[in-house]
Amino acid sequence: MKTPALRKIAPRVTLLLAAGCLLLACLQAGRWTILPGLLVLPIAWVWLRRQSAFISASTGLLGFMLLAGIGMLTGLPRYLMLAAGVSALGAWDLMLFEADMAGLPEDRRSEALARHHVERLALTLVPALMLAIAASILELRLPFAVILALVLVAGGGISLVIRISPSGSS
Repeated sequence: MKTPALRKIAPRVTLLLAAGCLLLACLQAGRWTILPGLLVLPIAWVWLRRQSAFISASTGLLGFMLLAGIGMLTGLPRYLMLAAGVSALGAWDLMLFEADMAGLPEDRRSEALARHHVERLALTLVPALMLAIAASILELRLPFAVILALVLVAGGGISLVIRISPSGSS
């Protein structure tokens, strides 16, 4: 029996992680404000999956972000809402990557390429989540220009790390 490819497993794992974060937040807080949306989202995702990978992935991302935003507004644990949002963003990217890989000829679909993509995505999303959680804990009151400068410096740093990291090595 052939093992499922990383490109097929990774989007589902990140999607389950996003849903798990939202569910755990509901359990921790004892509030179920976002649970109906969390139950409808997988059904909509499966139904939309038949239409187009982009529509399905984008609708899922939008749905998870809305649920995470509602969760934050209603007082659910902030760190779990942030983790759900970042996981949903990762799932969106990986679903689109999976669709792109499915469109390639069989000889061009490489596990090394999928592993490389997942590594680069993790290299971007993990620091982003850490910065978001740190920012929510510190609650600094900074002018917009300072925040913009920090975002640009962080983005440049991540871009530099991605460019100088060895590509495709395992």
